[in-house]
Amino acid sequence: MIVHVQPREVADRLKERFDWFAAAFVLAVQQGFIERVNASHFDPPTAPGWDAWRYTLRSLRQQGDARGWVMADPGNLSMIINEEREVAIVVFSGDDATGLAHLKPKSKSPRGPMVREAVARNTGQLPLFPEMIEEARPTAEEVLGYETWVLLIHIMDEGLRAELSLPIAFDDKEFVSDWKERIIIDVPMPGSESEQTPDANDGPDIMPDVNFKL
Repeated sequence: MIVHVQPREVADRLKERFDWFAAAFVLAVQQGFIERVNASHFDPPTAPGWDAWRYTLRSLRQQGDARGWVMADPGNLSMIINEEREVAIVVFSGDDATGLAHLKPKSKSPRGPMVREAVARNTGQLPLFPEMIEEARPTAEEVLGYETWVLLIHIMDEGLRAELSLPIAFDDKEFVSDWKERIIIDVPMPGSESEQTPDANDGPDIMPDVNFKL
């Protein structure tokens, strides 16, 4: 497994594979954090976690749209895609090991057949279960031909961590559990500065709304 940690190494790999910069992912995860803490006791118990995932994905899609990426939801697996580079990114919540280079993280919840198909593509085994994704075709058939990466997020009230990683295996409980490559994203609290700042020529900074709702 390859793990990228150092800021320059992370920036170079993000530019090479995705033509993105680390600040874009930082902003997305920070937006998810802000929406998480904006949940109140009047919301359903699942609201903080749901909002953290939803607004991270929304920010990523907003920024991707400005950079020529497109959205897709094959079989309700929400993602963004760069068709020229044949790469897709999904957002999952991760366990406590997320963003820690010396540990191996897992997805926080079991994943379904669409994710299994995407992981199979990452390991050159597509298709494994074509009968299970019939409803999603033809969109799924096209999308699952792309390499699929996971923006794995671990967002808590006291802090946040993230990594962009390439999944290759599940454990016996259907959690994504192994990775071919991990790109660790340094995500500070909103208002703080990350070590992984973009170069001046890295492209436009698409700033999401990061204001707290009081």
